[in-house]
This record gives sequence, C-alpha cells and structure tokens, in this order.
Amino acid sequence: MNRVSTRRQLLVTALAATIPAAPLALQAPASISVTTRPFRIYCITFRGMTDVEKGFGDYLASRRIPVELIYRDIDRDMTRVPTLLEEIRAARPDLIYTWGTSVTLGVVGPYDSPTPDRYINDIPVLFTLVAAPVLAKIVRDPKSPRRNVSGVTHVGSTEAQMRAMAQYRPFDTLGILYTSTEANSVAVTSDIRRLGRANRFQTVERSFRLDRQRKPVADGAAEMVQEIRDAGAQWLYLPPDTYLGTLAERVIVPAAMEVGLPTFASTEQLMQAGALSGLVSRYYNVGQFTAHRAERIHVPGALGSVPAGINDAGQIVGWFSDATGTHGFLLSGGNFTTIDVPGAALGTQALGINVTGQIVGVFTDASSVPHGFRLSGGTFNTIDVPAAMGHNTVAHGINAGGQIVGTFVDANGMEHGFVAAP
Repeated sequence: MNRVSTRRQLLVTALAATIPAAPLALQAPASISVTTRPFRIYCITFRGMTDVEKGFGDYLASRRIPVELIYRDIDRDMTRVPTLLEEIRAARPDLIYTWGTSVTLGVVGPYDSPTPDRYINDIPVLFTLVAAPVLAKIVRDPKSPRRNVSGVTHVGSTEAQMRAMAQYRPFDTLGILYTSTEANSVAVTSDIRRLGRANRFQTVERSFRLDRQRKPVADGAAEMVQEIRDAGAQWLYLPPDTYLGTLAERVIVPAAMEVGLPTFASTEQLMQAGALSGLVSRYYNVGQFTAHRAERIHVPGALGSVPAGINDAGQIVGWFSDATGTHGFLLSGGNFTTIDVPGAALGTQALGINVTGQIVGVFTDASSVPHGFRLSGGTFNTIDVPAAMGHNTVAHGINAGGQIVGTFVDANGMEHGFVAAP
C-alpha cells in the first residue's frame, strides 16, 4: 500500500503488464537466427542525461547485453525531432527509446493522427517517463497498444494521487501550476478536472507565461502561487512538468512555503526540490525497469518486435517482423516460440493471453482481410463477427472464462466492440 510521506515512493507501471497468463504447449517454434551484432538502441532525450538514462545503461551493462546506445538530445526544442526522424529512418535501429510525452508524441504521433506517415510506425518504440500515455493518445489501451509502442510510466494514477493528498490533508480546492506546451502536464491537468467534477472539488489553475517562441518563462511564477493561495487552494499540486522542475526548488516551493500552501509532488525531481509530500518513482529505478522491458521485447533476429500482453509469471505475447513477414510470438522462460496461424499469408499478431494459456490475436489472409483467432491447446480457431461481413475482426483479449473481447468493422466502415462467449 502506498503511504503519503516525504519519503520517495516507488510506483512504476509497465503498460503492457496487465494481462495474466499461464504456460501452454505450442507446436515447435520456427527457427530464429540469432544476430551477432549489438542490439542498437536509438535514444532521444528531452533535457540531457538524467538518472533514468543512468539506470537504463547500468541495467543493460549488468545483464552483459551487447548493446550500442545512440544518444540524441533535443534540449527542450521539439523542432529538432523531424531531423532525428530522418536519421532514424536511415539508421534503422532495433529499438527507439523516447524520454517523456513530448518526445514520444514527436516520434510516434497520436494514435488518431491524420498523417501517420510523418511518424515512425515500423520500428519498435519504448517510451519512459510518460505520465499519462492514454490521455496523451500514445496508446488507446495499455493492455493492447495495437501499435509499435510500449513503455514505462513513472507517475501513479491521477486518482491515486488525489486520494493520497486527501488522506494527508482533506481539500475541496486544489491549485495546479503547469506548462501549457508540455503534453504530460496538460494531460494530467485535464484528468484532474475530470476527477474534480466527479468528486466535487474545484481547481485553481495557472500556467507559465510563454515568450514569442512559445517557450515558458519564469516571469510572474511566484505571483501565480500567491494567486492560487488567495483563491482558496488548500494544496498546490506539482504535475509531471519538465519546466516546472527547473523552477521548483528556487522559485515555486519557496513561494508556496512563504504563503503557507503545502505542495504535493508527482515526480522524484519535484520531491527533491522540497515538496511537502508526494507519490513518486525513483528515476534510476524507472530507467532500470525500462531497460528490463527493452531486454524482454527484443526477439533475436527480428527486424522489429512489439509486446502486447504479459502475465503474472512474466510470459509475453506479441508480434515481430523478419525477412519472411509478421509473426506472433510467446516469450516464456527466456525462450521465444513463433505463432503463425494457418492461412495467415500476410501475418499474425498475438495480442492477449489468459490464465489457462489461451492466446488470441489477429491474422491477415491472402486477400488482405484481417480475422481474429484463438489458440487453445495447440489448435487455432478463426473468429469472425457476422456483422463484419468479411471486414476487419480483431480479438484483443480473453479472460479466464474464455470470453473474448475485440473490435470489428462493419460494411459501412464503422468500428464496433464485441464480446464473444466461449
């Protein structure tokens, strides 16, 4: 159980680590050649090297993983990202590491982007230090991302943070100071407004002023803290915000202390700046866990791999691409098993696995039509929703009772969800 205190709390969440499963017997795995060159990871940071990168590198070194880390820093300037995307397309690394929400969105774009070709969609991307990947539209569902993205978040749920504050000191008015150009803090602030409506508390919000280049400036920051206090706030919430982190220790926290406004930190950096309390993760441990994810999602010999589900025993299902196409995989006990649905002329993707070892996903036939599938006891069953009428059916997950959830596209091109009984 998390406690509210001035001690740093570790709360790290792996986005794909939510679907439980158990061991199962599959047909013999297809042979996968093991590459002899180092695992090449292209790393994009937002504000230089942090303890996250130290933890990331130390973990890989401790595991004796041959790796080539290619670091690029944008120094808080998102206009540098398009040039890096060109370099990535030319270099074709095995994995892309992205630090923070803004960088991640700059690399993969939102999932509903009308111009997906602007972004990287054919190389696995592993993000770290993203506070709200669903709210930021990086993934639709952390249990089944359905794109080339997975990662690690460093912030407890907004709801958990609100509860923690209320347990320490009840409130009906919450102050928030954030940067309007940082996707992380904008997404979290939006979620707090939603929780305020549901739980009957109000927010008093101030955002840092921007210069002509739309970069935040410190002018008036201390005065904003005073305004928040004067408006009746009983807490000043410090969201996951890079620019806020640069001002917290020398401006924001002292200003809050001067007017008697307690501060609640969402990140280790803000906790170290002197916040009264917080529910936070250690950056070094976040980096270690991100490296653990990098180690586990890379299929040897694959051109690219994407995890989709993981069970309590650490078994992972997903898909990878090689010279022959796209294949599903099961990673269990350090061993990869290839999953190819018969008739999957254009690829197989494993998306979910339940406690009895049944796997579900999607495969595409020779006519480019996607079908759902279930793999149980070594036997494949095709899943097609009748209303799909030959269009897209995808099985995303399966529960312990064998109920399958997924999506399909009807004859009018509209997407719908479905639940199928065993």
